[in-house]
Amino acid sequence: MDLLNRPLRTALRVLCLIGLTGMAAVAQAGTFTGNNLTIDIGSNGALGPISYNSGDGVAVNYVLAGGYAFSVGVNGSSAATQFGDPANPFNFTLTDTGSGNTLSALLQGNFSGLDISRTVTFDTNSSFLAITTTFTNTTSATLNNIAFLDSLNPDPGVDQGLSNPFGTTNDVVSALGLNNLVTAGDIGGARSIGLGTVGAGAFASVLGAFPGLNPYDYLSTVDPDGAIDDLSLNLAYGLGALDAGQSVSRTTFVAFGTTPGAVQSTFAAATVPEPASTLGLLVLGASGWAARRKKKN
Repeated sequence: MDLLNRPLRTALRVLCLIGLTGMAAVAQAGTFTGNNLTIDIGSNGALGPISYNSGDGVAVNYVLAGGYAFSVGVNGSSAATQFGDPANPFNFTLTDTGSGNTLSALLQGNFSGLDISRTVTFDTNSSFLAITTTFTNTTSATLNNIAFLDSLNPDPGVDQGLSNPFGTTNDVVSALGLNNLVTAGDIGGARSIGLGTVGAGAFASVLGAFPGLNPYDYLSTVDPDGAIDDLSLNLAYGLGALDAGQSVSRTTFVAFGTTPGAVQSTFAAATVPEPASTLGLLVLGASGWAARRKKKN
């Protein structure tokens, strides 16, 4: 439970941002720009900044330094990569795999006997991005208690100069059901974001003033029911055991809109792609590859 009051959390957050700014710069492995979304991916695999234009011609950055983290756990041990921190515990490399109207990046790395593949994809006119994460057990033994976490603290109010720049309205819209979605909207009602997925074994939560760095701490649902605070959106996955040679994939959708309701609509459209959607085919293809790999082994 977060025991810090909001003024103290905000002060610590500002100090953290100052500290991260003073650290050695994280080289940007790639910048991917569409008509609505612009995403930087660091050489350590962390996402950020992430800016979105909701249609008013103004691109607003949602993710400040320190505001995004990806973490993986195997057999109870974990590691994390975070925007603003140059550490690269997963030895990620990045390849631009985009083509035509689809922007796409492939991150490849490893951790504790797992090969890790992360495909970040969005279309030129998209209001969401899809992150498909695939783990493959490269050892000769079963790996247990596998988990991972996508976590971000959205701050769209900073670029907009709002009176409460770090505050957002936070809500778990659908938890432990087919669709898991957690949303945050700025206090001005103009910029919102959500993390969501489809399928079992995922936990949506709003918890912590800073992005989570250990997936095992987020394998439960925490819902503030729309309360305004400076907190992180989390989507954690408990994958259990993975036999030698087997693979498993999960896709996290990052959806944008003017309001949390608009984010829900974006998420719904993202998870039921049109048959001709290149992005939908890429996401389904990545999941299908993992299923075929698992069946083959």
